[in-house]
Amino acid sequence: MLAPKDLPIVFIHNGNSDYLPYSLIQVRETNPDNPIYLLGDKSNACFGNIIKHRLVKDYFDKATTFAPHYEHHSSNGHDYELFCIQRWFVLLEFLERNNFDQCLYLDSDILYFGSACKEQLATATHGMTSITKSPHTNYVNSRAALTDFCDYITDSYATPQGKTRLAQYLKEHTDIHGPVGGISDMTFFLQYRKMHTDRILDLSQVFDSAAGPFTYDITIDTPNGYQTETSGLKAVTFDERNQPHILNLNSKEQVRYVTLHFQGHSKAHMGQYVRNKPANYDALLSGYNRIRTWQRVVGKVKRIVGLK
Repeated sequence: MLAPKDLPIVFIHNGNSDYLPYSLIQVRETNPDNPIYLLGDKSNACFGNIIKHRLVKDYFDKATTFAPHYEHHSSNGHDYELFCIQRWFVLLEFLERNNFDQCLYLDSDILYFGSACKEQLATATHGMTSITKSPHTNYVNSRAALTDFCDYITDSYATPQGKTRLAQYLKEHTDIHGPVGGISDMTFFLQYRKMHTDRILDLSQVFDSAAGPFTYDITIDTPNGYQTETSGLKAVTFDERNQPHILNLNSKEQVRYVTLHFQGHSKAHMGQYVRNKPANYDALLSGYNRIRTWQRVVGKVKRIVGLK
């Protein structure tokens, strides 16, 4: 089992998205001694030159067992929403099979600027973390905590009391938001945290430290009391250590952001915010772009000739 100083950092992502290199390169440069894993597919195996690439399908037994219980209650696509929930079963299986008790899970649209092992210390009081209800930055501080969470998800679909609970969650969501959205893994993080406030730490709060206040980004286009640019994105400034800071309009303090989260259309801006770059950064990006372009050409040809 790895010691906390060797905290694994894990991404789960299918496809070779154009923004994926930014997230992987940024966290690789800021955490050079941590093992970093991408659980993906053959299309993103090209990143094996900077991180440890594994096929997500090789850790899918628990996810497959869960799938028959799933009931779709979302305006998003069935397969998309199911996979968003299944990824927590995938992560649990990955931890078990590698004998890891802890990890930092990151969504692939996150730029991570901290030292994961040091930042984790502020979260050690809880088994897992989320940012409000979104788990896009999740310090899994105990595999047992993730196990219990996955059991709670399964119970919500597979037992009478769980189904009653799920129906209540859906009603609460619909009463507030209408038919848009619905039940997702964010629903479970939100409700589980309400039930067990000591188990999931909300990283959206401002934490105090000797080096100054810090927090984690909800999304870069969500002001949440912070200064924004005319574009609607938060007004980020970088210090001499390439750490992002944003002015809190209430406290008038510059708050360090451990992460920046580029959800939806803001993904197009990720490359502008990468600050920790290796010497061969341009060559890496050029190589990844050539691979992605070739994959798209091959995919288009296969569709034209009717191949899968």
